[in-house]
Amino acid sequence: MPEISKHFNDWIYPKVISASINAASKKIDEEFSNATGFCRYMEEDKYKQELSSIYEEKREWLKEQYFTQFDEAKLLDFHKLAAVLCRSILRLKPFAFNIELADKYMAEHGKRTDKEWVINNYLVNYKVAIDVSLGFTLYDLFGKIGEKKVDMPKPNEYGDLLKNLSTYGLEKYKEGTTPVQIEHEPFYNSQIIEIAINDTNGRDFDYLGFATNCFQLQQYTLLKYLYDKEHNK
Repeated sequence: MPEISKHFNDWIYPKVISASINAASKKIDEEFSNATGFCRYMEEDKYKQELSSIYEEKREWLKEQYFTQFDEAKLLDFHKLAAVLCRSILRLKPFAFNIELADKYMAEHGKRTDKEWVINNYLVNYKVAIDVSLGFTLYDLFGKIGEKKVDMPKPNEYGDLLKNLSTYGLEKYKEGTTPVQIEHEPFYNSQIIEIAINDTNGRDFDYLGFATNCFQLQQYTLLKYLYDKEHNK
């Protein structure tokens, strides 16, 4: 196994990946867990090691696919790295459970129409993949705000990140809130359902399309923060 890079070991894994996994595990229905043999896929240190290897592999692959011979630096921005992290977690999902027993449990307990329950339990691996990519994207946002002298706190811990995220736009973005009510899944749910459908059907992961979504989320959050600050003096 290759050595884990410092940036992955020191902050990507503990501050974003592990924190997202731990947060997701706290919302798992205990009865569902017992009925389906729900567990962590592998011991955490081994998971970190293997996920790091996948992340590095996919990052280098995307560099070669995306950049031409004229791009000497070959540096991926945060949005593309967020996409790489999402794809890496789809390759090595953090949780395991018996799908047949899970399908049976949902049918017997009428859970199929409870979207929040389905996302927190049945689709939890895809939820983690989205949470990691969003968390990573917003770390970049707060760094940019600091560079631009925008008066917005820069988080040091994952809890601070989520608090600021909720305050400055992500919750509304998740809900798909618009001036005119529309019948559509919220952004957050849509992202989770989309990658779940594509993954279970063996479809290719769209790195650049996903990276664009991350960029739009970042822009939305920043603009909403600045708008609220201007209009709530």
